[in-house]
Amino acid sequence: MKRIYACLLAALSLIIPAVCGAQTYSISDIRTQAEAGLHEMYTSGGQAFQTDIPVLVPSSDSIPLIRVDRSDAEMDLEKLNALAGGAPTCEPYTEKGYMKVFYTPTPSVIKGVQPWFVRTYAGQIDDDTPLEGDIGLTFGALWADIRQKADALCGEGFRFEFSSISQPVGYRTYDAGQGIWGDFVSVEPRNYTKNGIEYIEGVTRRVVFAAQTLGGIPLLAGCNDGLWYEFLPDGRFALTVTQMAVTATLREDMPLCGLDEIKAQLRQRIEDGPTPVDIVYSLRLGYAVFEDGVAFPCWVASVHPTSLADIECESEDWVFNAQTGEYVDSLAHSPAAIP
Repeated sequence: MKRIYACLLAALSLIIPAVCGAQTYSISDIRTQAEAGLHEMYTSGGQAFQTDIPVLVPSSDSIPLIRVDRSDAEMDLEKLNALAGGAPTCEPYTEKGYMKVFYTPTPSVIKGVQPWFVRTYAGQIDDDTPLEGDIGLTFGALWADIRQKADALCGEGFRFEFSSISQPVGYRTYDAGQGIWGDFVSVEPRNYTKNGIEYIEGVTRRVVFAAQTLGGIPLLAGCNDGLWYEFLPDGRFALTVTQMAVTATLREDMPLCGLDEIKAQLRQRIEDGPTPVDIVYSLRLGYAVFEDGVAFPCWVASVHPTSLADIECESEDWVFNAQTGEYVDSLAHSPAAIP
């Protein structure tokens, strides 16, 4: 019996590392592997495309397995009002760990006209990069302003990390009945009031997305909304924030599979998966928050499905288990952690 038990233990010790490519790595190791970036030629849906992007890995020393939930911390609307120079334009929407507040007119959709945006991701924009539309603001100045407002509302105990920015570059006509895109058109914004609510026609807003970080690790996917900052060229803005908090640490540090395994799984998904794509926007290590409240280390690849060729700013996020490299097709239940 002892010999059988010993054999079973030996077999199990071989199976566990094999799940993760026969070797596991620390987040520091992965950071070193990521220095070369992602430079690959893919073929998807019969079309070849080149990807040259940085691979983003948090600077933390460890990546724990944690359980999270909406935070009970109060948000300080008065401090945000002081920075905004007045009260919100409508009653803020609030619930536990969440607030959406407007200091700008509500965007209104013009029938038959589609705003056209370009989306830029973390690692692909510098502080001194001017924003689209020549509005006299650099990305660095914008991000500093957003952080100041987030700190005012949430307090300095909550941190957010830039993810992406969508900026308008024009408009196009769209025939919904025929499903046909037309030429670019110029639509001047027009303010009006209806039922006591101020609206603005013609979307000139820009939207910044940011991920909350816990212990320096960003929450990139799943049951959290992070931070959305929508603003107009005149400085008026809307801010949506979700605050998450750690309720339990399930494991102090998680062993990870190598970046080569993630790259191989990403290639397989691109070239053999059900969704043809033509752009890989970003590849980033962080947490995916599952419906059971577990924040599990995962890689998130933001890609552009070929079916959305006419809408370049739209993307789809693919989640990969950072321990096994496997594609995560559902966030309903967190994966089993490998020792």
